[in-house]
Amino acid sequence: MVLGDSTTVGVGDPVRGGWRGVGPLLAAAFPGARYVNPSFQGARVASVRFEQLPVALRARPDAAVVLVGMNDTLRSDFDPVRVHEDLDAVVGELTRAGARVVTVRFHDHSRVFRLPGRCGGRCRRGWPS
Repeated sequence: MVLGDSTTVGVGDPVRGGWRGVGPLLAAAFPGARYVNPSFQGARVASVRFEQLPVALRARPDAAVVLVGMNDTLRSDFDPVRVHEDLDAVVGELTRAGARVVTVRFHDHSRVFRLPGRCGGRCRRGWPS
């Protein structure tokens, strides 16, 4: 199971005939494993929680990779507390359902993208824990 945004879909990682991305790479690394990827381009952490998580729970995965957050930090309504709450809920539900969960931490977006002052400042200072 892979949950997330365009990174898990593969946008930005073109191959002949489509996109490769994190999800398809993981699926290829585990031949014979059942692979489900409800990720979609533009997803935010709340999208994973309320749209993708129900799909994941119905699939009853043994393992899940959660890779999301870029779209949240690039929006003017970015709320690190809300992101934390949503991620905690996603990981908690998957874990309670018996899945082993891997989360992926993004780099400091403010070093790669031109972020609005408020978002860039939060990235440089770190999110509240």
